[in-house]
Amino acid sequence: MNYSPELIKGTLKTILLKLLADNGRMYGYEITQRVRELTDERIKITEGALYPTLHALEASGMMMGSLTKLGTQLWYGIGGGGDAKGFPGAVEIVHSDLVSDGGGTTATTGSSIYGLKLGAQYVQFVFGLGQVFTLGEWRKQTMIRSSKSLTCWLNSLSGYVGVQWVNKYAVGRLKDITADSGKTATDAMIGTWLSKYPVGLKPDVLFMSRRTAMQLQTARSATSITNSSPKANNGGDVWAPEPVSSNGIPIVVTDSLLDTETLT
Repeated sequence: MNYSPELIKGTLKTILLKLLADNGRMYGYEITQRVRELTDERIKITEGALYPTLHALEASGMMMGSLTKLGTQLWYGIGGGGDAKGFPGAVEIVHSDLVSDGGGTTATTGSSIYGLKLGAQYVQFVFGLGQVFTLGEWRKQTMIRSSKSLTCWLNSLSGYVGVQWVNKYAVGRLKDITADSGKTATDAMIGTWLSKYPVGLKPDVLFMSRRTAMQLQTARSATSITNSSPKANNGGDVWAPEPVSSNGIPIVVTDSLLDTETLT
């Protein structure tokens, strides 16, 4: 019995991702045959259905990579970590009145929390040519890898992106957060930094790295302890949930923020 076209269409991406994860690089014909083998001929994928799906998966990966690169530019600008030909980043724009120091001392292990106030009056992305990103036409090309000639599909993702930093309250920075004792992220540290803002002008969102979010979660877990060997009802250690806000401001965790910043 063959599966319905609707079922195949809905599960094709999952099937392909699993095959590629298990087998690494595969040719299109090899994928179609492997699917037939694994499903005892119940799912038959034609190359006409295969390649558009592979193209969509590749385009999605390209977009994710581009957004990560764009995020790096947003924070680090034309200096360290960003593209010298790009736009100035938060680290270069932030006003000294809105910068607080976490006090870390171990070199090149710093990270920052950035607070952004969003909107046309504060900070926003701007896109040229009336569109965000443009995906070109897919094309076949022969390339050499490890002395082997391979036929591959190529494409390009392009866009004209800039950032408008309108006034000093657009961005603030809590810098030099490290893993040093007493220098990790806490709600109290964030609150002290936010006290630099005038009433009504605090950030709309806080951006931080995964390490910083984990430090905040750990700090909250520590403050929830009420005895020397706390246990939850199920016998496990008390552990605070992943932080989604601090001092009433939503948190976004991003891989675009580094944990290897130079201390300043």
